[in-house]
Amino acid sequence: AKNVEAAKEALESLRKGDVLESQEVVCHESQRYYLRSGWSAHLLPTDPSPWSSENGKLKLKKENVPIPQGWSWVNDWELIIQAPNRTDENGWRYAVDFVTLNSFFPNSTNLRFVRRRTWRR
Repeated sequence: AKNVEAAKEALESLRKGDVLESQEVVCHESQRYYLRSGWSAHLLPTDPSPWSSENGKLKLKKENVPIPQGWSWVNDWELIIQAPNRTDENGWRYAVDFVTLNSFFPNSTNLRFVRRRTWRR
């Protein structure tokens, strides 16, 4: 009932011409490659969490992203795919390590042991 009332208030606000505030939330999914087992969400202690904020410092699993009180999600999580120039066809970007977050590439090689992809909502 509380959500229904909030939705009614939002619709009434739109009818009056008010602008509703929205904010995009981003989560990053990270994995490491191991020779015997392949890609895995089991990362090293120095790596970011398998699910984290953009800078990798905040553990942020997408199913548990907090939402401010009184706000509601307007869409589901969406994988950001920018193939072929920024990601592969599954949204992954690859790097040697997670230290330099700006040194990711859209393709995997034998020397790129970590990968990361971005989800937004």
